[in-house]
Amino acid sequence: MTEPLKLQFQITLKDWLEFRRKEQSVLRLWLLRLADGMWVPLWVLLAVSILLVAAMLSHRVSISLPTWLPIPILSLIAVSHVYRSLPFNSETLKAKKEWKKVLANVDCTVELTDDGFQNIAGSVTYKPAWSEVGSVFQSEHLLIFCHEDGDYALLIPKRSFSSEKQLREFLELAYQKTGVEGSDAVAK
Repeated sequence: MTEPLKLQFQITLKDWLEFRRKEQSVLRLWLLRLADGMWVPLWVLLAVSILLVAAMLSHRVSISLPTWLPIPILSLIAVSHVYRSLPFNSETLKAKKEWKKVLANVDCTVELTDDGFQNIAGSVTYKPAWSEVGSVFQSEHLLIFCHEDGDYALLIPKRSFSSEKQLREFLELAYQKTGVEGSDAVAK
């Protein structure tokens, strides 16, 4: 990279949850996303089905619907609610609150320097040196640079790179500068 790389992005809720949920299984994450996504549509479907059944029972509508139709919809809402409120999801709710409080709508800029990074997140600036990076991880959508003490992590969404080539070059440089083994240096 000939000119200093400068990336601008925001950490979205999806990015933050991907970072915070790394210990959960893929199935749990899929079910949680399904439960979260179906919450409002199920309530709307329940309301519409109750209104249709009530209109049908009062002979105002000549649609033939089974009167038990709202019961399975209500059951799906109950299952969705129970799944969303299970104890292992309490960490997810805590992560959502933390994101809203700290990271929501915060513009971030990461600029590479000869010595490391300059990370500006809102009004806070961090300048970690390459030698302070203890580990480098990749998730599906994130690059994660962890401080050697484990008290700080720099998250860079892969979408903030202009091309796959730029991402690969950045990863190669990061693994070279940090001295961390880079067996997965090729971008996913």
